[in-house]
Amino acid sequence: MTTLYIIRHGESRGNLEDRFVGYSDWGLTEKGFEQARRLGEYMKGVEIDAVYSSDLIRAVDTAKPFADYKGLHIIKRKDLREINGGDWEEMTFEEISKRNPEEFAAWKYDFLNAITIGGETIRELSERVYREMDKIARENDGKRVAVVFHATAIKVFLDRLGDHDGWVPNASVTTVSYENGKFSVTDKGYADFLDGLITVLNADL
Repeated sequence: MTTLYIIRHGESRGNLEDRFVGYSDWGLTEKGFEQARRLGEYMKGVEIDAVYSSDLIRAVDTAKPFADYKGLHIIKRKDLREINGGDWEEMTFEEISKRNPEEFAAWKYDFLNAITIGGETIRELSERVYREMDKIARENDGKRVAVVFHATAIKVFLDRLGDHDGWVPNASVTTVSYENGKFSVTDKGYADFLDGLITVLNADL
């Protein structure tokens, strides 16, 4: 059995400013770095064999504290990136809701069929992320692997596994097992180690 520790990056500038930041390479806030530090302290006690991350800096900087402690190289994968927001990149959610009200409303009321303008659809994101996670699991048969990426990408992956219960907090750990070609969620959104610094913020990204 392979164990995957799925981790959402720490609080980012895009989260804090209520902006749609998908492919845009925005970094962590001061609180996000502190969340990453506390995550790192927690992960010291978790046995892991490999660390994978989206190649975007907010994910890499979240992985770095515990990867450094474990002496593990961070393997960066572009297909773990957040959704490509196209024309919506770096716009505020208020701006998007005014420019494309119907498309934006789908993110709340018809999530699986939601789209961005000029970027990826939710279904395209789901295919990309599932394919990458399946590849990582197969590459690490029988191992314990940390995978750091993004809120919407994590949500569509968990949705595909049958878990439709909301968004995970920043810097939280979701445990997924992989055996005989099948994923199973065993624990979702664990973040007790953040001790008062738990944030979900604009859970869209």
